[in-house]
Amino acid sequence: MQMIEELIEKINTLIGMNNYYHKCIPSVHTHRIEKIKTKAMTKEDWKKIKWFTPNENWGDPEKMDPLLIFYLDKLREFIGHKIIIHCGTQGNHTELSYHYTIPCKATDCHAEGMSLLDFYLAAERFDFGGIGVYPTWHFPGLHLDTRPIEVNSPGARWGRVHNLYTILNDEFIKKYLIKE
Repeated sequence: MQMIEELIEKINTLIGMNNYYHKCIPSVHTHRIEKIKTKAMTKEDWKKIKWFTPNENWGDPEKMDPLLIFYLDKLREFIGHKIIIHCGTQGNHTELSYHYTIPCKATDCHAEGMSLLDFYLAAERFDFGGIGVYPTWHFPGLHLDTRPIEVNSPGARWGRVHNLYTILNDEFIKKYLIKE
């Protein structure tokens, strides 16, 4: 049990929180990522991306946010594991989902050959405005988005088990992400 407590403390330190993760509340203040006015991906933009192609499960690849694709590309480079895209512009999501913005600022995905905990921790190293952890998907994975966030804020973080959303806290991590 002490090892789990130490892991939780390391996770909290890594993302700059003290025992609790930021609640899933949309931010009203803008972060520098919103000051970068982006248009949707172009064919030329896709040529600059190393690890992803327009042929993946984006829905409409030319409606994807270049910043999101750039972060995903850098995340893929960092983890050294293939990231499988579940969806981008398509699918059934909450009404105000970042999947429906133009450009589309969200994707759902998982990393092959990597634990969900390790994938989540790797994603925290990048400037994703929202990270949702979904351990009960057929292929457990993450929702990643480039929503606006407050300066010095980790952004929106949440977990979802089946159809229930929850705060991404120590209890969630212990129950769903740490395999003993």
